[in-house]
Amino acid sequence: MICQPWDSVTRLQPNSSVPLWTWQVAQRLAGQDSVLVYAKAKKGLAPVDQVGGVTIRRIPVRLDRVLRPALHRLSRALHPASPFFSRGMYYPLFYRQAICAARADGCEILHIHNFSQYVPLARRLHPSARIVLHMHCDWLWHLGARAVDRSIAQADAVIGCSEYLTQGTRLRFAARAERCHTVLNGVDLEAFASVGGENRAAAPRRILFVGRLTPEKGLHVLIDAFERLAQRRDDLVLDIAGGDTGFVRDFMPGLLRGADRAAVSLYRRRDYAGWLRRRVEAAALGARVRFLGGLSREPLLGAYHEATVLAHPALNEAFGMVAAEAMAAGLPVVASNVGGLPEVVQDGRTGVLVPPDDPDALAEALASLLADGDRLGRFAAAARQYAWANFGWDRVADRIRHVYHLTLGILHGTTVAATPGVPSVPPPVAGLGH
Repeated sequence: MICQPWDSVTRLQPNSSVPLWTWQVAQRLAGQDSVLVYAKAKKGLAPVDQVGGVTIRRIPVRLDRVLRPALHRLSRALHPASPFFSRGMYYPLFYRQAICAARADGCEILHIHNFSQYVPLARRLHPSARIVLHMHCDWLWHLGARAVDRSIAQADAVIGCSEYLTQGTRLRFAARAERCHTVLNGVDLEAFASVGGENRAAAPRRILFVGRLTPEKGLHVLIDAFERLAQRRDDLVLDIAGGDTGFVRDFMPGLLRGADRAAVSLYRRRDYAGWLRRRVEAAALGARVRFLGGLSREPLLGAYHEATVLAHPALNEAFGMVAAEAMAAGLPVVASNVGGLPEVVQDGRTGVLVPPDDPDALAEALASLLADGDRLGRFAAAARQYAWANFGWDRVADRIRHVYHLTLGILHGTTVAATPGVPSVPPPVAGLGH
């Protein structure tokens, strides 16, 4: 598995979604296969590490970073209509080293996250490997169709983390539809099962937001909604768990045009998080809105434990891992009806879906749910049940292994549970290698 060039994989539980996915799935695949992960080198970590049966090789990115400003200027001159991150000049040395290392390690499958431009490079440098492109975002829809098509034509499988992503890819690239698969993301069910709900009926009622403080997560919409709610009830608190990671507008090529054009000014703010804090203070809500910062695992579980409901007002969301985590913790979810969120939140059963960028609808949905203790309890029980049935990491790993076997020609059907013909010693899969 080839990580994104800024992602490290360590013995600690990762907080961001792609390294978390890599860590959870790699450990489970290692029970049957030889698994290698190629990740960014990090000071204090060994160049090669064995963790839970997984081999982690760490690739230096220092030279890529030194060259990045010059390559960015060159890319902008040669390809002014294409975002820098979509070109082969974006961390080229990291990907070349990772692919060559995977070839030397004898990997039969290369699993590449998000960066489709490196599929042709992988095909050229390691022609015998099966190549799996795994999309956790909707870039394939918004980048240049000809360039993307040339890339995915050389992939043996394209995975989307939601049917929303997969179906969009099938529609845009109909000739490649048969190689597209959906594998939903997972959550650590056991960890979130430890979160009890015995305090959720007590005042104050806590609305929880979890996510990075960037505009596409819609926190400004939630703060608008909370201002309306606060005028009606004095027993509500809004807890905001997330760090200000900065926002790279290039990474949201579709969000900044079309229906979202009115929101462009938000994405030009250099201090979005500071702007949100100033809005809270201006509304005299400082005592009732808590900015908790980015939380590590245990404090985050504590925030879920204290919460009454999760609000997920995203403007753009490929899956909605935060919503799945909340449901596993037995929290009802009020979320935007966008992207992959309807595949996570069952409207009227585990939560409520509202139109995106609509603070009035969000406030009304939260007010209605918080006023009905019986409905809160029903939604909470159904949310936990649905999460346990659909979002376990073992289930994710089984589905990934199924896709791998299809690309290797071991399987010829499409039923995940049926794996006829799997040899007693499966071939190495990759980052799965010898």
